[in-house]
Amino acid sequence: MPRRWGLIGAVLLGGGLFGASLEDSNHNACNSGLGQFGQALGESVARHCGVYDAVFYVGVLAAIIGVALMVVVFVRS
Repeated sequence: MPRRWGLIGAVLLGGGLFGASLEDSNHNACNSGLGQFGQALGESVARHCGVYDAVFYVGVLAAIIGVALMVVVFVRS
C-alpha cells in the first residue's frame, strides 16, 4: 500500500480529532438531561443538537479510519 495512504490517514486522524473535540462540549450538553428537555421544547434546539451530534460522530469515525489506514500502511511497509 503506498505511503500516501499513511498521509491520508494522518490527515483523517487530525481532522477527525479536531472535529470531535470542537463539538465535544455541545454534544455533551445536548445529551444531558437539560439538553434533552430543551430539545423537547424547541425544534431549533433539536436541529442544532442534531448538527452537533453529526459533526462529533463523523469526527470520531474519521479518526478511527485514519488510525486504521496508518496501521495498515505501517504493517505493510
